[in-house]
Amino acid sequence: MKTLTAGSALASAMALVLALSGCSSHAKPITASSPRAKACLIEASDNLGNALREQIATDLVEAKVQHGIAAREIVIARSSSNQSVQSRLLGALTNGCVFMVSVVPEFAAPIANFVGKHSTMAAIQFGGALPASLQPTNLRFVQDSLVDPSFLAGFVAAAESKMHAVSILTSPNFSSSAEIIASLRRGAQKYAQQFGVASKITLTPAGKDLASAIDAAAAAGADVIVPIVAPRHLDVLHGVEGSQLKFITVGARWQTASSNTTDSRVIASIERNSQLTFGASIKDFLTHTFDQPAFARSSGDLASGAAELRIGETPALDSETLSRLQTLIAEVKASENQSEAKTLN
Repeated sequence: MKTLTAGSALASAMALVLALSGCSSHAKPITASSPRAKACLIEASDNLGNALREQIATDLVEAKVQHGIAAREIVIARSSSNQSVQSRLLGALTNGCVFMVSVVPEFAAPIANFVGKHSTMAAIQFGGALPASLQPTNLRFVQDSLVDPSFLAGFVAAAESKMHAVSILTSPNFSSSAEIIASLRRGAQKYAQQFGVASKITLTPAGKDLASAIDAAAAAGADVIVPIVAPRHLDVLHGVEGSQLKFITVGARWQTASSNTTDSRVIASIERNSQLTFGASIKDFLTHTFDQPAFARSSGDLASGAAELRIGETPALDSETLSRLQTLIAEVKASENQSEAKTLN
């Protein structure tokens, strides 16, 4: 097992942990108040660099600073069987992982099965499929989505493109990229329907050389580029020329980064607010108030703040675009609330 530090959480790669061996089930349980208690990120080996995973890694580091709970990383093969996943989780729990955060959708069922058997621990599961009836009260299941903020991003991209040409840089390794692309297209179509100005949307493979992909997109006429790549790849933007270019990123927390990593051409970022769920959950767990009715969310992410389109802190958008965007955000939130009300009823 390897300790997460602020540096390692944001590094381009984090060291894989050693396989955890199972220990005696008769050992005294480690609880939230134990000095051996740890918060652990559960991830797949092919998930390194995933935007959500990088956000949670950062959140774990912040939790260590704020609450004094050590942070660890547990890597499990995505193809592992339900029994194998639970075996690894048992080893992790025995070694102090009393608070687990899984960012692997395929692990939803084994996480729920395991957590339900161990009342002294708690967990958050991001993504996957898990009916409310199978969610134990010491598990918080978050079926969040980037659909709505991506829809807003498509609208902004169309509004900000002077050439009426937007290029989406695609990566096959980026989870949920298909729904992001579809939502970007819908957002651009929404702008065209409202204002009669259609933008050409093209897909460009990012490949291993993001800078070259950006150059190719710009050479083809695009002036707004949306790289759907892990945040760790975005440092190359500093070396890309073209003051006329504008970028919309995904999950980069770009606008709140230190000044040496910002780029004024990044006008917006499609982001999950994982801290909304994670921060509240770990605080509840450490204060012994976590045990409450389980919840699942499949809609309402903008209204709840679980996801957002973060606009640059500098005047990244002109006043007209910003006004139109605010109107659209209000419409989307109202629609989300209506859907949520129907679900509850």
